[in-house]
Amino acid sequence: MISVVIPAFREGERVKKGVKKLAQLLSNLENYELVVVVEKGDLKTLENVKEAVINLNTPLKVVLVREKAGKGESLVRGVLEAKGEKILLVDADLPFKTGDLKRVLRKLERYDLVLASRYLKGSKRVGVPPYRILASRIFNLLTRILFRELREFSDTQCGLKAARKKPLEQALKCVFIGDYVFDVNLIYAFKLLGMKTTEIPVTYLHAPGSKITPLNIIPTSTRMLASLLTLKAHAHLVKKCIQRVRREIGPPV
Repeated sequence: MISVVIPAFREGERVKKGVKKLAQLLSNLENYELVVVVEKGDLKTLENVKEAVINLNTPLKVVLVREKAGKGESLVRGVLEAKGEKILLVDADLPFKTGDLKRVLRKLERYDLVLASRYLKGSKRVGVPPYRILASRIFNLLTRILFRELREFSDTQCGLKAARKKPLEQALKCVFIGDYVFDVNLIYAFKLLGMKTTEIPVTYLHAPGSKITPLNIIPTSTRMLASLLTLKAHAHLVKKCIQRVRREIGPPV
């Protein structure tokens, strides 16, 4: 079974289009479910999600989390509620081509974690504002400088990832950062556990209505940098946690 986990917070019409597109894509699969994580009280997003799948017979599970729960906490809740052996983590507006989602899932046959990248050779970015590309590239550069285990990855923040559920649950035990740097913490845990990881190029389709704008890009980037430095300062705690998890599961096969 494939479980698609989508964090959807104050997304408006964007979430309706993304969820409907995803439901149509998955409709030819025999065994799948959509797990959409919504903040309690966000009735508009909840309504849009339900409207997106009406008449599509889509297996839908809505997980409610507290307000301002953060990306990390929300995805963890979604994964814990998911029933699938394969987990697809994707942004609510689904800014990717159908073929990219299929390729990510196919790669999961040979890997524990598959990351989509906007910056590998063969990747394309459509309609992405230059300030978003610059901020993203700087963040990824700083990530590779601070964490040598992650130097092979060109894009930790791309909103499309796939993982096998059991390794994902093991890695999540050592994820302590709940904001946008959740992705870095998660990939870091996968690498320290010795899991098989890879990255593939995708076409990223920028959609209007993004929460990151020219007006908030600097404060948002500053918060992300602070969170990245917090993760680096507490890397020893992540490593201690990894040692404990390794004792529980034994050496990687």
